[in-house]
Amino acid sequence: IPINFGLTLEVGNEAINIIPIKNKLHQNYPNPFNPITSIPFDIIKNDNIRLSIYNVKGEMIRTLINSNLNPGSYEVRWNGRSDSGVISSAGMYFVELKGTNFRQTSKMIYLK
Repeated sequence: IPINFGLTLEVGNEAINIIPIKNKLHQNYPNPFNPITSIPFDIIKNDNIRLSIYNVKGEMIRTLINSNLNPGSYEVRWNGRSDSGVISSAGMYFVELKGTNFRQTSKMIYLK
């Protein structure tokens, strides 16, 4: 799963990392998607982060991230597959970003 992270500002010959001001799960894009979507999020401090996909029944479909992350901006791509590699059916899904002291959820639509 490709992960892009960090936001930097170059001033002269130095690069300065920009730390977000609050934990935030941004809306995935494109939405609706087929079959790949990007899920951006921000983390303000070093924390154990879990990014998971659930179906409308509340069943976990995929864990995209379950690790300790440093502060910064991240983006993860989901290819519509479950943890076992099965292609998910069309419909509504929920993405959950969970840290030690916060949790945010957003809706996504998968079209075929």
